[in-house]
Amino acid sequence: MRIAITGAGGFIGRHLAAALPEAVPLSHREIPTLDGHHFDLVIHAGRSPGIGQADWLLADDAEYLLLRRLADSACRYLMLSSRAVYGPADGNALAPNHPTAPASAYGRNKLRLEQAGRDLLGERLGILRLSNVFGCEWPGRTTFFGTMLAGLAERGAIRFDMAGSTRRDFVPVAAAARTIASLARLGTRDPVLHVGSGIALPCAALAEAAIAGFGRGRLVATGPE
Repeated sequence: MRIAITGAGGFIGRHLAAALPEAVPLSHREIPTLDGHHFDLVIHAGRSPGIGQADWLLADDAEYLLLRRLADSACRYLMLSSRAVYGPADGNALAPNHPTAPASAYGRNKLRLEQAGRDLLGERLGILRLSNVFGCEWPGRTTFFGTMLAGLAERGAIRFDMAGSTRRDFVPVAAAARTIASLARLGTRDPVLHVGSGIALPCAALAEAAIAGFGRGRLVATGPE
């Protein structure tokens, strides 16, 4: 099977390329010239920087451009989406058919990309809704774990605007990449699947582990909700 990974130089993309060595790694710059007729499956492992902003435009998103380029081919597409499309869940177990009610711009924009994929590709689209993927992240990433690491490095503190007891599903990036690679090779019968640890972990527990690994720091929770 001929597989391509676009956004292969990114955080998840690098780990996915390692877990799926038979795939062709492509950068964002190669998306405008990608020919879907040359591949059986494409996985987009990147994301446009502005997708978490209210002024994000679907027409300007690199993944939307990729979807349009694949529309006239027989190539299948595996979309890496997010649990943020469901809205607040406090770690509760969710089924893929749980109603979507995103509460953030990121969740709303991810949901719009999912719908665009369905409109353009139909049954050739598979959606993987990822939980909080974490690992040793580089500076500037605004993910949950990336923000925690930045707080430790810059201020010696992790700040939450929520209660530390708030639960989320966290999964190490290498484990997520192995799962995505397996699903790519085996194929998916379900149009939507979840990729996560299956464990509702208190966010304070992950923060305390990060502080212990860093060797110093403190957790400051400024909100009770």
